[in-house]
Order: sequence, then structure tokens, then C-alpha cells
Amino acid sequence: MKLTVDISLYPLKDQYIPPIKEVIAGFESHAGVRVETGHTATLLTGDFDVVMAAVQAEMKRSFETYGQVVFVAKFIGRDVNEAWDKGPFGG
Repeated sequence: MKLTVDISLYPLKDQYIPPIKEVIAGFESHAGVRVETGHTATLLTGDFDVVMAAVQAEMKRSFETYGQVVFVAKFIGRDVNEAWDKGPFGG
């Protein structure tokens, strides 16, 4: 099963850019996870178990490293890149 996660990180500190870049680099280090960055969110796409393992690992590392951070995420049970090739409703 494919999964797409639309995820944003909000570090609760003045210097917020370095933690965001480190988390994105962390996602990119996981084999089998496609990472696409945008202005306000990052899309993670791949096999469900692989993507969820990457999210879990990077969230845990972020909490341990930076303390107070906020993650906001949407989980879509498909590869949205494939879905949009067929139209917004997969038809």
C-alpha cells in the first residue's frame, strides 16, 4: 500500500530554519521515501511501512534534539503523484 504524508514542522525557537532543514535531510536519508519540499510543507511518498518508519524516526529525533516542536500532518492512503496523473479522484 502506498502512502503520502503532507507534513510541516514548527520548531518553537527563534532559530527555526536549521531544525527544519535537518528534519528534511533526515527524511531524505530514508531509502524508499520520495521527499518533495514546498514553502510550508514537505510531501513524503512511498510504501506505507517505509514512510511511517521515517516519520516515526525523524519525529523522535526532533523531539530528543530540539525539545518543543510541533508537527502537523495529513496522511493520504495513496501516492498522490499517481493519483493526480489519473485526475483528482483517481478516475
